[in-house]
Amino acid sequence: DILKIKKTELVCISNAQNYVEIFFIQNGQFSSKLIRTSLKKLHEELDFLVQIHRSHLINPAHFRSWKNQNTISLTKIELPVSKNYKEQLLSL
Repeated sequence: DILKIKKTELVCISNAQNYVEIFFIQNGQFSSKLIRTSLKKLHEELDFLVQIHRSHLINPAHFRSWKNQNTISLTKIELPVSKNYKEQLLSL
C-alpha cells in the first residue's frame, strides 16, 4: 500500500498489531488508513514524528493541548502519553 499525503496533513500513527493506522487530514476531512508495516520502521523514515507511547507517534504540528496529566489532544483525536516519553514531549 502507498499513501501519499503531505507532512502537514499527517496527524499521528498508531500501532495495530501487524499494521499501523495512519491518521491524516485531507481536503478538510479527518481520515485513517491501515498499512502493513511497523511503527519502528515508520519512525525511522519519518524522523519529524515524536513518540509519545509505545503504540503512538504524533506530528508535533498537530499538538493542541494537554487534556490531563496523561492525555494530549491533537487535531480531532486524543492519545495517551506514557511516562517513558513524557519528558521528550514536554521538551518540544
